[in-house]
Amino acid sequence: MTLYHTIPLHIPQSVFGVIITLQTPQPAPFNLIMQERTFRQVGSHFAVGCEVRLFVARDVRYSMANFGVLTKYEDYTLYNFKIADYGHDDMLVQVKVQSLDRKAYTEAFMEADLRRDTVDFLGASPYIELQAYDEGVSEGIARWYRGDFHSHTTVSDGHATKAENDTMAKDAGLDFFHATDHTVFPTGWAATEGVSVLPATEITTPYGHFNYHFSTRSPFDGLPPVTPMSETTLLAFFHALSASNRRGLLAINHSLMPPWDMTLQDFPMTLCHTMEVITDPGYRTATLASAKALKVWSRLWNWGNDIVGIGASDNHFKKGEAYDGALTPSCIGIPSTYVLSRGNGLAALRQGFVEKAVSFCERGLPSMVFTDSAINGEHAGQNAVGRAVDLKEGELCFEWIGGAGYHQWVVDGRVVQSVPGTLSTFTFNQNDGAWVRVDVRDHTGRYIGSTNPLRFKSVTPRRTTWGEATQQRKLRGVLFDKDGTLIQFSDLWADATTTFIATLCDDPDARQRALSAVGIDDDGVRPGSPLAAGTLDEIAAVLCAVTGKDVDGHAMETVYGDYMTQHPEVIRPAGDIAALFTALKAQGLAIGVVSSDNHTLIEYTLDRLGVRDMVDGIYSGDRYPAKPDPTVVYKAAEDFGLDTEELAVVGDSPCDMFLGYYAGCAIGVKSDVSDEFLMRNNCDRYVETVDEVARYFSA
Repeated sequence: MTLYHTIPLHIPQSVFGVIITLQTPQPAPFNLIMQERTFRQVGSHFAVGCEVRLFVARDVRYSMANFGVLTKYEDYTLYNFKIADYGHDDMLVQVKVQSLDRKAYTEAFMEADLRRDTVDFLGASPYIELQAYDEGVSEGIARWYRGDFHSHTTVSDGHATKAENDTMAKDAGLDFFHATDHTVFPTGWAATEGVSVLPATEITTPYGHFNYHFSTRSPFDGLPPVTPMSETTLLAFFHALSASNRRGLLAINHSLMPPWDMTLQDFPMTLCHTMEVITDPGYRTATLASAKALKVWSRLWNWGNDIVGIGASDNHFKKGEAYDGALTPSCIGIPSTYVLSRGNGLAALRQGFVEKAVSFCERGLPSMVFTDSAINGEHAGQNAVGRAVDLKEGELCFEWIGGAGYHQWVVDGRVVQSVPGTLSTFTFNQNDGAWVRVDVRDHTGRYIGSTNPLRFKSVTPRRTTWGEATQQRKLRGVLFDKDGTLIQFSDLWADATTTFIATLCDDPDARQRALSAVGIDDDGVRPGSPLAAGTLDEIAAVLCAVTGKDVDGHAMETVYGDYMTQHPEVIRPAGDIAALFTALKAQGLAIGVVSSDNHTLIEYTLDRLGVRDMVDGIYSGDRYPAKPDPTVVYKAAEDFGLDTEELAVVGDSPCDMFLGYYAGCAIGVKSDVSDEFLMRNNCDRYVETVDEVARYFSA
């Protein structure tokens, strides 16, 4: 980590506590670690904003979460570390230190409502008193219980009190949630009718955040404090925690979501039971982070590391609040994780969770059941390894209750079937792979949830680390979108479509309705509209419905083909495409073009650009499923003799980026019809012009 600031502090013995205020002129990340003169860590804190206040006292009860006490020493140092790919190199900070006596300090501390239930990472915390918790209901027949595995309150850095969090959980229809305030293990929680609150904590470190679920004992109790904080001492702590047999289950949180992503590369995956695949979907980088986590989750299952995947809100806010730049407000229960259990108490939920009877989604309940009567219709995840591993074949039924969009049957990490709607069956065979899972997506192709996999062929688990599981393959091929990426978009499609609609509609109002329906308005072509992202068949279907005229995809192909032949000047390159392709070929990369266009129109365009001979594969809308279906990525990898993770996808729309998630890298290009904010937050790399792509690969 790079150091932003080193702030020396002198705190005389006569001072009971200090309030340290740090301010910046614009929102920025504070990644703070405080040490005494012997380099013993006093505490750490992470926040994003314009101001942060630290409360540290001689009495641990009056130090904020994740901080210990002031010691006999009077000299301390506060460090502010830069987090990779987040924040500003020229971050300015003003520091104010208030040294207070006991009375003044405790009054300020109580007013800030920072009281906590127990001491934290730097000391021992007591066993939990289970009677302080609502043990929930116990039923004879298992059913799905809806919950959230990650939430915060004013006990750490949340905005809502415990009572407000309870109310929000009840209003959201949750049956349970885990109380995961930063490095604080709660010893009591007021009961809320119908909602079970489960003890947990978020182990918060500069190298990543980890939740500890389903334990009745603090993970910090009886273990050596992690001081000074380092990768070595943290790994030693996790090994000691695993060996302590306190029945808790360790989860990796928001693992690939900067600036809180996991960077502990040598972390052994054998120490981990759970990983968050989706975290707070409203956050600006959540879509990309979830797509990356989904690939890592699949890779771990392929290696025999059967990690349970969950969704979690990581909610820090009161109802209606959100991060700056968030797409939607954060809310407890979005996404929800469902556990098939005989109750919503700790023991019953833990049993269902260990059996992998778990699914998660932003909206609705995705579930997978056996249809074979010999299995008695029980959930596919329940006792999956013990019950299903010996089955040679069988039929599964998927249902997405309350969902909308489409779903994908995934075998060994590869989509084998995409199905519109919320219900389908699938026949699995042991010869086809080792495990099966169902992913659900909204109508745009954005990933929003999964069932947990069913393993029906056992493999020896591979001993691997987080660094190995997240290592990116070297890119050896690239797939380019055409319109808006290789050629300027509006010059061709808007002109040709406007001319064609004029032949269909004599009435000006009817023409305007048709133009609006396909996606043309006064500002040009709307991002995400049928004209911007649809196939020729989809554009034709819209025109047919609006105008009442008989229009089909073949007619549209003729329209656009004739227009390009008559007006070749509309094919305007978005950059020096010949030089770009020549540079990529010199680096040994295979090149493909993926477009919703028909094959003949793509070839004509490439001929006009003078690059047809450098293109190794064309994947058109009339021969392959429309983007973002992964079929074209699988076919290109096969044609080029590459792994899918050795391919990059370059495009100018979120649809192109969703396609890139099935490959190894998604590169976004600025264009006339792209939403720059969405593109920047949904791609691995964003470039202003397509010419910059060659420099990315050479680097």
